[in-house]
Amino acid sequence: MNYNEISAEIEMEYTWRYNEMIFLRNILSSLSKEDEKDIYRKSLITMLYSHFEGFCKFVFSYYIEKINDQKYHRKELSPFLIAASMKREFDAYANKDKKCKIFKRELPDDSKLHEFSRRIDFVCAFQGFLEEIAYIPDDVVDTESNLKPIVLKKILFHLGFDVLIAQEFANTINCLLKYRNSVAHGENSIRKGVSEKDYTDIESRTFELMQRIKELVAHALRDETFLKKNIS
Repeated sequence: MNYNEISAEIEMEYTWRYNEMIFLRNILSSLSKEDEKDIYRKSLITMLYSHFEGFCKFVFSYYIEKINDQKYHRKELSPFLIAASMKREFDAYANKDKKCKIFKRELPDDSKLHEFSRRIDFVCAFQGFLEEIAYIPDDVVDTESNLKPIVLKKILFHLGFDVLIAQEFANTINCLLKYRNSVAHGENSIRKGVSEKDYTDIESRTFELMQRIKELVAHALRDETFLKKNIS
């Protein structure tokens, strides 16, 4: 992988989102009344959340894309990414309609027996699974209906990243979501708008989080920490 190209693409995605928010925020100077500015910041909050979720979706999907492009064999990857690439195989194992051929007629409803049979099939095929080219599906990156801290934590876990960043910025994400959902649902608490201090604080922390995620993914691709040989 060409780290300079990877870093430049991720940086470009971050930069255009950051610049757009600065452009929108600068429009505040054209408003003379403080109550109008407070109301305008409600729009900034909704856009800030959109850029946060959009950036996370992009950068984690980009991470998967770059790994898939290399056509690694599963055995070369970390256990997290091996598991992520084996959704089809795990689904087949979990298929309770699949019966053991030997006991299909005699014991059609013996669920434990048929599960054991599926386990045997899985174990017998496992080495072959590891020799296959890994393909990690896009749905591993699922931001769900709201990119809550627990949702970000799940994405990080599925991709084999340290989940501490989601915990560190949990208050920021929850605060951003609270404002965004209050605007969307027309709650009384948000009708007068968002104060300058409240908005400035949350914008600063949100872009700090995006910056951290940007570096996390770029460095993982640079150092190839997703490979089995690089796991300490």
